Amino acid sequence: MSKDKEEIICEEHGESTMAYVCTHIYSAKDDEVVGFYQSYIDLLNDEVYEYNAWCKDCDERLSQAGNEWNDLLEKQADIKTVCLSCFENFKDKQLSLNPAEAEVCFVPENKDITKFYDRADAHINLANKKTKKEKPEDISESFLFAASRFAAFEATLTAKDIEKNKTDVIDYYALRFREMFVDNLTDYIENKKEYLKESK
Repeated sequence: MSKDKEEIICEEHGESTMAYVCTHIYSAKDDEVVGFYQSYIDLLNDEVYEYNAWCKDCDERLSQAGNEWNDLLEKQADIKTVCLSCFENFKDKQLSLNPAEAEVCFVPENKDITKFYDRADAHINLANKKTKKEKPEDISESFLFAASRFAAFEATLTAKDIEKNKTDVIDYYALRFREMFVDNLTDYIENKKEYLKESK
């Protein structure tokens, strides 16, 4: 798995950041669920983001090997080099087919990660304050509606021919939310005791 931010020329997408997927993701048929397990990216501290992913079977073998790649695992994975756009397309496909078989790391389009987190934390802190008097499910529903409302505002401002491309616009926002939710849900499942303890 490479640690260098290298460029690749993709026949479909042109020049792009280099990414890596196992052969099972690369060769999966359109309706074939193989899973998508992405390596962790520390958005605040990693100087270079690494885009690596492998399927469920590769992940199970990796887990059995103590989460350390070796020559045998890399041979079985038969890693393929792809561009970042192709990588995202593979991810979107598997998320759409079965999000329960995916572990992803959401990377925002906004390059100022600190401001991205500051804005998100401001909303989360407001929601947490409201849980003292209101049910989390009621607060969540309102926040989801507000997020969808503002996303519709943004889409109307920025999308080209939104009436004609309405389905594509809906798919774009739905997939972004799904990726964010899968990322956060995986984090909560792995750190359930710590996070729920902090919320009390």
